Amino acid sequence: MGEGGWSALEVIIVLILVIALLGRIFGTGNNSTTDTVSKPKEEKVAPVTRTCGKLFVKTPVSLQKISVTSSGVPVEASIDSCSFDGLTVSGSYLITVVDSAATPVADPVEVQVHSNGVTYGFSHFVQFVAPPKKGTGYIIITRTSNSGSGQSNDGARIPVRFVN
Repeated sequence: MGEGGWSALEVIIVLILVIALLGRIFGTGNNSTTDTVSKPKEEKVAPVTRTCGKLFVKTPVSLQKISVTSSGVPVEASIDSCSFDGLTVSGSYLITVVDSAATPVADPVEVQVHSNGVTYGFSHFVQFVAPPKKGTGYIIITRTSNSGSGQSNDGARIPVRFVN
């Protein structure tokens, strides 16, 4: 390079300093000290969610393998009854089993559920009336009636794998 010329490194350093200076002047730079003092961080509080009448399916689990040669599928669930609030929740649920072709392979089963302490639920073995086709089917649980107070229209659709 010639005498008195700037090297590439010097040009880059000057540009970085000019950009930082302009950022401070126009308020677009990264000035974390000022931001922290002038804008305290807001904490987000998660909303309180109530699980009154919420259905929790224990079995079958999602994508559980069920043999197409079996005689049925066990279904077990529990429901939060909110009895700690003096509320009672009861009702009935309808269990339907469909295979990969969306064909019902079991007669719909209605189970009655009544409050018994903090949680309550049901356990039922749903018998197949036709062998399911291989592939992903569903156990569909829907609430059909409600009584008491604090309940929600709740249900579940659990995918299961019908295999040989």
